[in-house]
Amino acid sequence: MYRLFARMAANRAQLRSARPAAIFHLPSSILAAGVSALLLMNFSLQASPRDAQWKQVEEAIRKGLPKTAITNLEPIIQSALKDRA
Repeated sequence: MYRLFARMAANRAQLRSARPAAIFHLPSSILAAGVSALLLMNFSLQASPRDAQWKQVEEAIRKGLPKTAITNLEPIIQSALKDRA
């Protein structure tokens, strides 16, 4: 009976020591994909400098004002050409 409890205690100790290192046993491709996904989410959440201008264009299109949309597009085009974006 004592041997059974001793083995169980030894197994528990092995399991406890193995759990914290389990993340390092993931394939590196899965770990790299997770890190890449987090970075891409961060970049996509950042607002571009022309977001407010694009909202004006979209609002003009939604209201059925194509000339106003074109007028609002001109500064966006000029700054994009300037930035080569």
